Order: sequence, then C-alpha cells, then structure tokens
Amino acid sequence: MRQIKLIVAIAALSLICAVQAGEPARPYTFFTVDIPGSLSTTVFGINSNRDIVGAYETPFPPEFGLQPELRWNHGFVLRDGTLTTIDAPQSILTQIRGINTRGDIVGAYIPIQNAGMPGGGFRGLLIRNGGPQTTVDFQPAHLNTVLMRITSNGTMVGCYHDDGIDSGPQDSMHGITIDKKGVMTAIDDEVSGVQFGSGMHTGTTNDGKKKSGFLFDHNPRFERSRGYEIEDGKFTFFDIPGSKYTQAWDINTSGDIVGFYGDGDVVADPNLHARGFLKSKDTFQSVDYPGAIDTRAFGINPSRDIVGTYETEDGHTHGFVAIVEPRLGPDSGNAPSALKLPARLQTATTVLADLAPIRKSAPLAKSTGPAPACHRVAVKAAAAPMAAKTAD
Repeated sequence: MRQIKLIVAIAALSLICAVQAGEPARPYTFFTVDIPGSLSTTVFGINSNRDIVGAYETPFPPEFGLQPELRWNHGFVLRDGTLTTIDAPQSILTQIRGINTRGDIVGAYIPIQNAGMPGGGFRGLLIRNGGPQTTVDFQPAHLNTVLMRITSNGTMVGCYHDDGIDSGPQDSMHGITIDKKGVMTAIDDEVSGVQFGSGMHTGTTNDGKKKSGFLFDHNPRFERSRGYEIEDGKFTFFDIPGSKYTQAWDINTSGDIVGFYGDGDVVADPNLHARGFLKSKDTFQSVDYPGAIDTRAFGINPSRDIVGTYETEDGHTHGFVAIVEPRLGPDSGNAPSALKLPARLQTATTVLADLAPIRKSAPLAKSTGPAPACHRVAVKAAAAPMAAKTAD
C-alpha cells in the first residue's frame, strides 16, 4: 500500500487584481504534493471534483543497469483520497496530464521500443474511468502524440510532432483536437492565416468553443514562445507583459488561463527560473509559491483552483495544489474549502500574502533562442517497468 504524502504548507496567495471590478481579493491555500519515494513530483491537472493527476520521478531499479542520474517517470491519479500509480506496459515514461469529471484521464507514454526515436517516441494514453489503457495516435501517422486534456464529453486536445525534444526547433509540433467520435483535426485545419509549428493545444472548454495553447512565433518581431487563445475559430496571441517567454497550459469554463513565463527559454535553460500566471480576460496575476525559486502553473478547474510545480533552493521539485477560498458572508457558518484528502492530512492554515499584479504597461522584451519544448525525456532505453500500484 502506498500512501501519498501531502505536506500542507502554511502559505496563501492574495489576488491583488480582482477578476471582476469591485470584487474583493480571495486567498489561496497551497498544498505541497510529494509522492513518497519520489525524486520530484508534478501535478498537471485538476477537475471540478478536485481530483488531481500528474507524474513523479524515481531512480530506475539497479537491475535495469542504467546510469543513476536517469529518472523513471510514473503517472499518478489522486481521486477521492486514493492514489493510483500508472505505468503503461513496457514503458520508460508515463505522464498523466488531464482528468475530467467522470474520471477519464489522458496523457502520454514512451514504449521501450520507441527509445531513441526522433521527438521522444510519445504515444497518447487514454483511460476511461478506471478501465483499460488505450493507445491514441494522431492520424495520418506521426512519430509522437501527446494528449493534454479531456472534456466531460470525451473531446481530447494535445499535439503531434516528429522531431525535437527539450531544446532546438520543434516546427513539426502542432496542436490537435480529437472529438468524442474520434474525428481528428490539426490546428492547421482549424484556424487559417497563422504559421503554425512548435505549438500545442493545452486546454479546452467543455463546449469546445475556447482553447488555450502555446507556440513559437517565428515573426522577426518576436522569435519566442507565446501563449494563444482560440475562440469560435478566432486565433489570438498573448504575452505576459515584460516577459520574454510565455507558455499557456490550461483554460477553464470561464476562460481563465494558467501557465508560466520568464526572461528566456525557461524549459531549455536550467539557469532561468519561471513564474506562474493566471490570466482572467485582460488581467494578469503572478502565481508564485511563497519562498520558491521557480513556480509553474499547469492546470485550472472551474473554481479557479490551480495546480503545478515549484522548486526550492535545494533544487527539489514539488507538486502543488492551490485551493481558492470561498467568499464567506457574515454568519455564513461556512468552513474553509479543503482538498479531498484523508482527514488526518487536512491541516491547512490560510496565511495571506500580498503579491504584485503584472502591470499591463510593462515593457515587452525581445528574446531569441530555441523553440519551446513541452516534453522532457531523460532516458534512452530501459527494461520493462514494474506493475502499477494503488493505495488508499
């Protein structure tokens, strides 16, 4: 039995810029998520039930005969207080990126036989409400498929690509949509008049009318990673004011978008640190885990709860869940919101912290460099993985 270890951090985010005019700021309670025995933990997605999904890294077992610095990626789901580890059969990497309200999950994995393939050799992974694992490959055939999100009606978004990993151009990477009937559409056929490449769909609303994502803009005026929104077929770029790099990672039903930004390619350059962001219409706010040197927001649900990762001074990467506190009226009798965890772990204390808003008037700096990468692979080959585990 494997118990998840959630270290509840006494920290909170006080949103300085109200999402709506006149609305008071509402704090967040941050929970740190560390899978026991892991070297790092990432939380990629959260649904309206506050079920979360992600990935964590461990060393490869000695019998694999691999270098000790190489890391084995495992997917996980935390649903109704139960942790399930997911390793695709015969894989060297499994990551779970999205979960809908029914408990359907999507992500990607790398089979052993794909080790060394251009772009990593990713295949899309779909598991419907605890059922069997299903492989999803974008057609016509591409070398890599990654699924990012799945809506309540079964529509999936993500990307395909044929080259590039971590750094260097990924012009073959394009956003994709797969509807509930299995019809596959690339962004090139969805939107016209934009040069696509080195980009991906990272989120979508349930009705499919809005999508979020990022791509590398080759326009000489920019030459950097930029976020984008698509609404009813209309494509719009956006940049975090004052940044040189923007990745948008998820969108909720209200159109709020989360992601991260920095002073350069914070994916490829380990010397650069990222900050998370929350975009609500034309208002931008930083999402920074208090005391962390790096924060990246990867997912958001309809309640504006946010998930992602943060890095500490010792170089350790932790997952986090930031729960927005309810607006309590006088004598309402309502208790603060809580993540669905065993009662013995529900010990969060809210502490308010003032964070400066991101000024829309901040100068937008220009940067050049490699295109963004959405995947990270540290392994070239490995033996068969151990069986998946489920713990209460």
